[in-house]
Amino acid sequence: MNKSYMSKMNRRYMTNTNGRYIASTIRTLALTIAIGTIAVNGQTATTPINTNLPKSALAGSTHDIGASAAGAGGVGAGCKGCHAPHNGATAIGGPQSTGVMLLWARNLPDPTKPYGTYTSPSNLTSAKELSNGTALTLNTDARMYSLLCLSCHDGVTSMLVVNSVNMVGSVASSAGLTNDHPINMVYDLTVQPALNPITNNQVANAAGTSALPLFSSSTGLTVQCATCHDAHNTAKYTNYLRQPNTAAHCLTCHT
Repeated sequence: MNKSYMSKMNRRYMTNTNGRYIASTIRTLALTIAIGTIAVNGQTATTPINTNLPKSALAGSTHDIGASAAGAGGVGAGCKGCHAPHNGATAIGGPQSTGVMLLWARNLPDPTKPYGTYTSPSNLTSAKELSNGTALTLNTDARMYSLLCLSCHDGVTSMLVVNSVNMVGSVASSAGLTNDHPINMVYDLTVQPALNPITNNQVANAAGTSALPLFSSSTGLTVQCATCHDAHNTAKYTNYLRQPNTAAHCLTCHT
């Protein structure tokens, strides 16, 4: 067999081989795009799962401030019960500065009033005190996603004087945050590797079918009230949860 013939055969083989490789690569890429993941620089980036619920369900809920007082089918303050397009909390005698945080229209909790933290031998990552003496002034502060909730749910700050034993920091008999799932806590896989991994600032269950958001702080991604709760919707799940109140909800993070 002469060299010229061998050269032609090699070129044909390489062409066929490259063709098969390219076809295989295209099929792999198509499958990758179909399932929503693609490898970039050796890391897999997954399409984020939308963890927010429709805000339209706010109407008539307990967060539609004043709706219950209006009776069945009553309409409350709607969005402006918590938000103001201008001037923060000035409408209730508060400062303009609250508007920096999600156009917040309510007074913020006292930064010197401690709420306590939950501790447990099995909890290897410590939660940080929400009221650390530093007032909430920046919308980049991860505590915002808990302290805004406490504008009402501390049982003290609310302009509606919401107050019961269930309120965090209540002047009644509340145990503060010492008997609640820890918040303002870094979701640290190096300390607790049994937790599900983080992708796109959220943690998804093992099946990748549901996720919960984490909130960025100077020390890492943190668990806050808004990790489990969506304040705008209680129609889909109870207690303004982002997911059904079942064991599956817990298993989004815990394994």
